Amino acid sequence: MSTDYRQRIEEIIDAADGEESDRAVAALEEAVRLADVHQDIEWGFKARESLVQVANFSGHGDKSLVAFSWILAQIDKNPEYEDRYLRYDLMWRYKWIASSLTNFPHISKEQILNVVEDMERRYKERGLSMRAVERIRYSLAKEFGWEDKVEEHFERWQSLPQDGSQDCEACETDFIMDHYLFHRNDLDQALEIARPILEGRLSCIGVPGNTLTTLMMELFEAGRVEEADRMQRKSHRYATKNADRLWAAGKHIQFLTLTDQLPRAIRIFEKMASAAVKSRELSNRHTFIRGARTLFLRMADRGRKKVKLRLATDFPVACDEPYRYDVQALGDWFSWEAERVADLFDARNGTSDYHDELKEDLELMKKIQPLPRKAKVE
Repeated sequence: MSTDYRQRIEEIIDAADGEESDRAVAALEEAVRLADVHQDIEWGFKARESLVQVANFSGHGDKSLVAFSWILAQIDKNPEYEDRYLRYDLMWRYKWIASSLTNFPHISKEQILNVVEDMERRYKERGLSMRAVERIRYSLAKEFGWEDKVEEHFERWQSLPQDGSQDCEACETDFIMDHYLFHRNDLDQALEIARPILEGRLSCIGVPGNTLTTLMMELFEAGRVEEADRMQRKSHRYATKNADRLWAAGKHIQFLTLTDQLPRAIRIFEKMASAAVKSRELSNRHTFIRGARTLFLRMADRGRKKVKLRLATDFPVACDEPYRYDVQALGDWFSWEAERVADLFDARNGTSDYHDELKEDLELMKKIQPLPRKAKVE
């Protein structure tokens, strides 16, 4: 049998290393196909291992999930494959997969909980700390509305040992900050916790971008608009890198709209809209949709009838003439889509949280806080 396909797979894997893009995902899917056509288990592992990482960090969590499921099934049948074929730690990637499941409303609550049980079993078999597992259980408690369990999971997580299988220090610091923001409602303490991140002493692939974006909106709601704007300007490139950052792009669009920086909000919308309408990570996509809804409703409130946008030809709202879109039609579509997706998540979770967020967005629009003129830089 010719080994040329192996060389081609290796070339694809090398080229995709470190590239978080749609192009890299498509190339790695081709590498998987080549390995499968030739029934090559070894290169099937190698191609999928790369696909899991690249897809996870480029907004294609569904493809990462499928690839990881294949790897796990093969290892269950032949445990020696884990040491023989995998370059990276399997359980480290299991964290990514388990954490991503809530992004997909078609995955039931029962299925998600079963996966976390399986993850816990595998961690125990390897003698690993339950810290990473408890972190995911915390997130599930918030997603499913089990508010009485949130503090319990947080305290249990803090008590568990660090053995290298948990999240990195930057991510854990960001997580603690989130807890103080959203569960203990203590913005000042959250800012103090985030100080090592804000001063550049801690960072990773998602930090400080996640941290700055989160603090941006909380500072805005606290009336600290200029501080919030500084957070936005430091993190806007993070928010527009790829489809994995759609949630951040949505938050930035919302903030810029609420501070009457509409030209900047429109630029982010244009850059990320195509990825948003195609994304299958509906939770991530939903936050972008909420930001876009706020933008176009605000423009309509200000009397704008048309807006010039450079969007893909398959965008779900048609333009009346080249690059000119009806603002009301955009506001209507994003409002409808936001409600549709909220229905899916609230039905799965057994809560009203996603619809409540939509109501909160409308309330925020009553609190427009234009940035002081001296602080505006277009």
